[in-house]
Amino acid sequence: MERMIRVNALLKRELVVVFERLICSEFECLITVTDVVTSPDLHEGTVYVSVYGSEQQQQDVMRSLRKRRGEIQRHVSKSITLKYMPVLRFKLDGQAARADSLMRILREIEGEDG
Repeated sequence: MERMIRVNALLKRELVVVFERLICSEFECLITVTDVVTSPDLHEGTVYVSVYGSEQQQQDVMRSLRKRRGEIQRHVSKSITLKYMPVLRFKLDGQAARADSLMRILREIEGEDG
């Protein structure tokens, strides 16, 4: 279990570097790797990504990530030595947007009481 945590953290750290080089410069929004979860056999990995921008920007970023998956994996595999390089799948992590919405609601409520 601890090995999986280390592998996930290592992949996340390297994906952040790759995103900075390849992806972030293409879009005028903030893109963050929030989590990486690999299968126990390291054959598959899910990369959770937050995109701080409009709905259209989120769709554009996710489309680009899926389209450039192979290129991203090659860059990661050059920096990390693993027995198996997981096939990466990208999922939009809406948790940050939900937290943002909740904070906005709380501020509105606080403003009404004050």
